Amino acid sequence: MLRGATAAAAALPLSSPSSSSSAAAAAFPRRLVVVAPPSSSSVPRRVVAARRLLSALSRGGDDDADDADDDPDLEPYLWRCSGVPSPPPAAWRALEQAATAAAAARTTATTTTMPPALLPLLAAPPSALLPERAVLRWHDATAAGSDRRRCQLSRRGLLAPLRDRALEEFLARLFEAAVVGRRRRRREDDARTAATAAKAAAAPPRPTPPPEVGLSRYDLFHAHLFAASDGVGEDRALRLGLLFHAAEYPQQQRVEAAAAAQEDGAGERRAGAPPSSAFPLFPHDLGRCQRGSDLAATPERLEWRNIAYFAGALAAFSVARGGPLRPLLRPGTAPLATVYEEDLALPPRGGGGGGPGGWVGPDVMCFRARDVVEPRMYGALGRPDGDGSNPKPRAPSPWPRRRRTTMTLPPPVETASLGPLHVFLSG
Repeated sequence: MLRGATAAAAALPLSSPSSSSSAAAAAFPRRLVVVAPPSSSSVPRRVVAARRLLSALSRGGDDDADDADDDPDLEPYLWRCSGVPSPPPAAWRALEQAATAAAAARTTATTTTMPPALLPLLAAPPSALLPERAVLRWHDATAAGSDRRRCQLSRRGLLAPLRDRALEEFLARLFEAAVVGRRRRRREDDARTAATAAKAAAAPPRPTPPPEVGLSRYDLFHAHLFAASDGVGEDRALRLGLLFHAAEYPQQQRVEAAAAAQEDGAGERRAGAPPSSAFPLFPHDLGRCQRGSDLAATPERLEWRNIAYFAGALAAFSVARGGPLRPLLRPGTAPLATVYEEDLALPPRGGGGGGPGGWVGPDVMCFRARDVVEPRMYGALGRPDGDGSNPKPRAPSPWPRRRRTTMTLPPPVETASLGPLHVFLSG
């Protein structure tokens, strides 16, 4: 969802690359646009909520974990997914070790962006960068002049294939689990003690179970990479996590449209029409990428739109009003129910506020193979060169120039439920 839709934007500079950084590190954008942080009065509650969420995921990553319900007040607001690939590939663990080593050399506890020296562990060389508008099918020339062609899902309009095939398969199966595996692990009733049952009966009602999620450019198609401590131990190790955002571009519905749906041609209320309060209104204009969306922005869909993977566990979590994770929302974007990865990139608890903080990395984007086309020949700056023309850009590009070449995509990852998928990085 547009990160600056309802809040001011601020530029967060990347740390400067070391002399040993490769060309791939220097090629990625050196600035990342994030929403300005909220007032300091609400920060402590947000940190506490983020710590509870990461701690619950760390304890409940194993299906047989005995302490998965150590925070019983939080568990009703988690919808754990099944089919999570385990264990992570070697490339994922190597990046975690490199992140911990890089964090040990830092002296600030603020959240920053991923050190550029770590980027070559994830992305293919800069020569493999692909323009989004030539890879995704809805940018086809048949949509010329429409809002769909001018829609840009990635931050800078460029996609990078992953370097490691095992990591690509792992990420594709995480997206599959986020879509088809949203089943919360439930314990047997006879395993619960009488005290636990009595406490559950006295607790407030559980939030409504989350609705279905689809892999599409209007619903779920991306996740944000971050590094944080696990929130359980007192060590200074960092773990990688992913924050998925479903319901990215729901249908815009204004008050007038809802009122018209209740009336007949003469302006009279239709028989059996629900009251206006029953219509899930979503008046927010999210830009060109929202055009054509038929995804209904129901309250339940928005409350459960955030999905987190951390420490081997994948779970959707509710930010419903009155819930323990509601403080994760920032005041400016609370109507969109968006949780930001910057707020989950927590420093190790043992740092006492003075240790190194976590970081946020590039986005991971996943599309069905039917929505991806094989790129054509490209000239300098990656512009399509099929018609023999390659006009010069009006402004300098931060990406490296390259000679004309024909680029090929890696083969898609075959999944059992969603079919073949393509995974990219977006800086």
